[in-house]
Amino acid sequence: MNDFSWIKGFAELTMTGVVAWLVYWTFSRTFPRMAKDFQEQIKQILMDFHGQLAEERQASRDLVAAVEKNSRLLVFLVAKIAGGAGGIDDEVASALGIGRASYCKACPETDCLDCPEKPKEEDTTK
Repeated sequence: MNDFSWIKGFAELTMTGVVAWLVYWTFSRTFPRMAKDFQEQIKQILMDFHGQLAEERQASRDLVAAVEKNSRLLVFLVAKIAGGAGGIDDEVASALGIGRASYCKACPETDCLDCPEKPKEEDTTK
């Protein structure tokens, strides 16, 4: 039996070589592919994140615009309450960003908002 010990040793060495080659072949092909897939996933995650940031920025801008609009409305209401029947003046109109109304025929240069010649709205509750 000792005559075949070198065959057993050669077979074990060959099997070790085959396993080593298989491990090398597998990992030399798998790791680069895994790294590439990982990089693509990271890029996709970053693109999604940037898209979400853009949506949040737009929502924030919309919120700021709504707050500014409501602030102007509040200024208008406070001016109407404080001004009584006098209406709003040019300063309040410019703060509201509404400018002056163009329906005043008595004073086309000033275009007052509470002009007595302003067309009355019809009462639809009758």
